[in-house]
Amino acid sequence: MVKDKKNGSKGKKAVRQPVPIACPEIDAASLEGLIDLLVIKGVINDEELKAAAELYGSYVNGLLDLLNLKGIVEEWELDIARAEFHRFVQALGGNQFIPPAVLFERRRNAISDRLKLERQLKAGEEALPAT
Repeated sequence: MVKDKKNGSKGKKAVRQPVPIACPEIDAASLEGLIDLLVIKGVINDEELKAAAELYGSYVNGLLDLLNLKGIVEEWELDIARAEFHRFVQALGGNQFIPPAVLFERRRNAISDRLKLERQLKAGEEALPAT
């Protein structure tokens, strides 16, 4: 139970509201647009997103979970993309002589290459006889 701040009595359990999208308006518009498209295309629905957002306390985390549950983005794929993003940010800070566009292209290529390699490894494991 949560104490009521006005009169100090115990009241109903506080409902945790999802954190609004914390990003510049242009990014918020893109994310909201993406959500709209996913709903319109039938990938997710509003009720699923609301439930996931309430569970995780964030619309972004809720959306990521839904995309994972629906098999659109696997967790290991997101882990690879997230790691390459961090490498990209580090490279931006340490490379004044390499244009950001080149680093961005390298990031996308690295993600693609790692995804292909991981899929090949997973396929190879499935093809191996059990020991």
